[in-house]
Amino acid sequence: MPSSSSLPAPLLPLSRQEPLCVSLGKGAFVYNSSAIRVASNDPPAYRLTVHNHSNNYIRESYKPTYEVQTLFKFFNCSSAAHTADSLATYQGYIQGANSECVTISDLDSESNYVRTAECSFSGDPSMGNVDATQNFQFQRGEEFSYYSAVFLGATAGPVDTAELGAGGEYHFKVNDVGNNYLVYGKNDQPQSVNKNEMLIGYLGQTYKVPAKTFPECKLVKNGTLELVNTKTGDVQSVTANYTVDDSHSLQPLLNGSGNPYFSFYACDSSYMGYEADGNNHYGHFSSNGKYVPSCFIGDYAKGSSVGIYEPAFPGHNDSPCGKYNTNVQLESFFHLAKTNAGYEVNFLGTLNDGANRPNAPVPGKGEYGWVPTPTAKQTSGDPTPIFVSPNATDYKLRFTA
Repeated sequence: MPSSSSLPAPLLPLSRQEPLCVSLGKGAFVYNSSAIRVASNDPPAYRLTVHNHSNNYIRESYKPTYEVQTLFKFFNCSSAAHTADSLATYQGYIQGANSECVTISDLDSESNYVRTAECSFSGDPSMGNVDATQNFQFQRGEEFSYYSAVFLGATAGPVDTAELGAGGEYHFKVNDVGNNYLVYGKNDQPQSVNKNEMLIGYLGQTYKVPAKTFPECKLVKNGTLELVNTKTGDVQSVTANYTVDDSHSLQPLLNGSGNPYFSFYACDSSYMGYEADGNNHYGHFSSNGKYVPSCFIGDYAKGSSVGIYEPAFPGHNDSPCGKYNTNVQLESFFHLAKTNAGYEVNFLGTLNDGANRPNAPVPGKGEYGWVPTPTAKQTSGDPTPIFVSPNATDYKLRFTA
């Protein structure tokens, strides 16, 4: 169970009005703790962020886009932690990454938005030495990995309660009509111990940093494709469709009757380490079928012969075709090169420099060539998929214009 003696050293005051407060930790400010099991480090259901472009309102975010928006600090400003049964109780304020404090601006409002505002201190120990509009109480018990946060407002504290999340004077909810802002009400049922409506601080090592994303991918080339045999000069048109072996994913095919149009999207992934220039772009390669924004992916770990597939249903940000700037991009990163013969596409399957990045594979060849590869069930006249291989040099996949 946390105790006042285990807290970090007090922070020095920034002004005469600011009390000597002690940080309880930094992490996610969360609405709805129902997804967190007892004595676990499970991620919370929904994080809260500061919406910097809308009066600094607090807003629910399922997957925060910017890490800085999700970092909040919880401060204890009471003279000592108050303990009731197995709960340690603190009183103080919550500070956002913008250095402002979480604020209930109108204490008598029946419904209003929660926002951040300049931190204000009262010098009244019964109010946690903070202004009533920023007066919160925090609790943590032995079986919980997080602090509950209830708003006391003008009520002196700490409030003696044996139930985690009780003792508040206001009710909070997420406005689910259009904007997902956190709102509060004075006359509603006060915040209870219902985890579905609980405000918490998921602090310290239990905080899960949102996965880094890269900027939106941009279309740099589209049109029809052809496969060129560099030895014979033969040219064959390429389409995207299903095969007799796979009815769930599109594949680039020869002698097919599917969609003949393809697109290349440049994606700036620092994890992958490739830098574009006037003749080279790196990113996602896709058909112009109805399943956009899916993209072609290849299993780089299979080595000698790798099938290229476009899933029928697009994934989320944590999929190879998503925006997570992590090792998931290894399956979906292609190279578009401008050559004297035209724009050519190759599968990469490895990092640019083989740097020591999380979950990175051993650096590979870096460019895979294309190989027509009949499938096991294929018969005469069936379309032929085009695979890639790190040792193939006889074929080029090229935009026709």
